[in-house]
Amino acid sequence: MPGKKAIFIDSANLFHAGRVLGIGSFNFTRLMKFLVQDVGECHELHQRPKYVAAPHRLAVIRKILGAAGFEPVDSVSFQSKDDALIIKAISELPDGIEELVLVSADADYPECLRAAKLRGIRVYVVATDTLDAQNSNRSMVSESMKNEFIFVDIANFKDQVMQKAWVDRAGVDYTSGVAEDGGGVTSETQRSAQSRQLSRHAKNVCIELLLTDNPSTVAELWQELSVLIAKLSNLRVTAKVSVSGEVETSS
Repeated sequence: MPGKKAIFIDSANLFHAGRVLGIGSFNFTRLMKFLVQDVGECHELHQRPKYVAAPHRLAVIRKILGAAGFEPVDSVSFQSKDDALIIKAISELPDGIEELVLVSADADYPECLRAAKLRGIRVYVVATDTLDAQNSNRSMVSESMKNEFIFVDIANFKDQVMQKAWVDRAGVDYTSGVAEDGGGVTSETQRSAQSRQLSRHAKNVCIELLLTDNPSTVAELWQELSVLIAKLSNLRVTAKVSVSGEVETSS
């Protein structure tokens, strides 16, 4: 009887790899297909792939993950860090697992991966070897991880799993057309339209703040958000984003 595949995703490492590769957001349906069909030889899952993340990340994408076939796991609910939870789950894998796929290159994993390998499980590590310009041009994957286990560089599947490209916050002006003093917007219609545009961008920035733990990215997002708020203030418009995502404006 053919063996089964176990898949674990460390969300912090996945999003770090995404930033390095210029991926702003992932298409989780295509990510699932990639992990099940393109990584390894087994296509039958032991259970739904576990996507381990902090609650503020899961709050935004829990339904999307579930629809794509992942099992969202809140690391805080288990009183554990992402890596500790995954390490425990790997150590408790039952017999009959032929392949293990780990989406991470964290230095805490090799010991449990070696133990799985000694049990005869083929171990795949999914990350990227692309050099990180924000980390002294170093790779996020150690040589031992690449040499001891079967390494799959997600860079080779970037177009397949990417939903939206990464936006370099330092090089984009979302507020073009609006002067610092609110000039350039003459009518109430124009003012309201500009307010809606700025509010949508502010909402997207807030979502991205929830999804990233990278300090430099957080700093850039906060800076961008402060600019957007200042622009809205200069337009003398109060914007309220409703639960449904619609934007109501009043002068």
